[in-house]
Amino acid sequence: MVVLTSGSAARIAAATATWGEAVIAVDGPNRVFGVVGTSDGDTEMVLDEPGTELHATTLVRSRWPGGWARGGSWVDEALDVTDAQNGRLATRLLRPSLAGLPERLWEAEAWVLVTWSPDAENRAARNWVAWLIVGDQAALLGVEVLRPIEADPIEDLGRHWPFGDLDQRVVVVGLGSIGSAAALALARYGVRDLVLVDPDRLLSHNLVRHQCTRWDVGRYKVDAVRDVILTRWPATRVNALRLHTVYAADVMRPLLRESALVLCAADGVASRRSVNHLARRAECTSVFASVLRDGSVGEVLRVRPWPGTGCLLCVRTLLAEHGTIDPEPQQDADYGTGDPHRPMTAVGSDLELVGGLAAKLAVGTLLEEAGHHHQVFQKDWALIGLQIDRTAPVPFDLYPGQVHWLPAAGEIVSRPECPTCGDEALKPFETKS
Repeated sequence: MVVLTSGSAARIAAATATWGEAVIAVDGPNRVFGVVGTSDGDTEMVLDEPGTELHATTLVRSRWPGGWARGGSWVDEALDVTDAQNGRLATRLLRPSLAGLPERLWEAEAWVLVTWSPDAENRAARNWVAWLIVGDQAALLGVEVLRPIEADPIEDLGRHWPFGDLDQRVVVVGLGSIGSAAALALARYGVRDLVLVDPDRLLSHNLVRHQCTRWDVGRYKVDAVRDVILTRWPATRVNALRLHTVYAADVMRPLLRESALVLCAADGVASRRSVNHLARRAECTSVFASVLRDGSVGEVLRVRPWPGTGCLLCVRTLLAEHGTIDPEPQQDADYGTGDPHRPMTAVGSDLELVGGLAAKLAVGTLLEEAGHHHQVFQKDWALIGLQIDRTAPVPFDLYPGQVHWLPAAGEIVSRPECPTCGDEALKPFETKS
């Protein structure tokens, strides 16, 4: 396989000469030859800056000689012979059409030839053709041209996916194991405007569950996840805020008012309840994602800011009144740090499953509001079985892989005494004289 950097491909296509030399970076274990430098005829070689194309071959130090040439009908004839001879042909059949290439290439032990045929007909995939030339034999190689790093692959989904309707702002609070998975999933779905909110740094013990790698240890999680997203989906607008929602309400209030949705994957009770309260006041739909009962159950909950509809606190009160459990205190449990904390036993892929479903629910909400009714979620509250907990009460008594959609959160009535969505909370603030 030959990989051309976008820079090398552009230089060949724009060259004034019909041939030139090339610098070939050789990734031996993967049998990949990267074109990382070219000349225009016998002019000075122009090399790509190492790492600028975000591809492994741009960092490989092993170099081979190479050349390129403008194609024509002779390329079609050579391909016909190559196809008839199981991908190989004698170099003597190529050489007459490559008179401009330096003799030192033909004398090399091995080199790579790339041809560019801008007017190729009926073979759109073969505007670029490459051969590995060893002695008197040439073997046909596959060719892949890298896109510029600013090109976003999400557009390849084309009309089959309405990513144009996902050009909306979504806030992700909590960039831990679930939140990092949810943020990356949102970007893969095509959400174009993400705001990441988390005050914490990535530590070594996070790596067993987090989407980032050891290279990011010590960095703020929001910065590390932002860079992962932009590397893969460069057209996404990502704003990283190193903030704690409880102490930055003055920032969160206007942010949520200007956003289509907030996805909260924060661990702490205070953070989740503050997001619940601020989102409701901002009339912003919220999606909460977490694991309950020591990692045996995943939860995804959508809260609509509709009049008369209950919020996160109302859902928790409902669970307690029905004699099940109040799962919220468990959310303050760091990963096994002392007696007051509960252990976290969920594995990384289980947490990624929860984050992915939360992202799907968020995207479905945005698309439903844009008129795509094939993306409607009829329920708002899902419990996902991650491992069996035989002591768990209903509705947490799930088997692994079982998904239980409870009555929609939108069907839960706002409680008059609720400090977030109840009657008292909706009264205008009155000052005392």
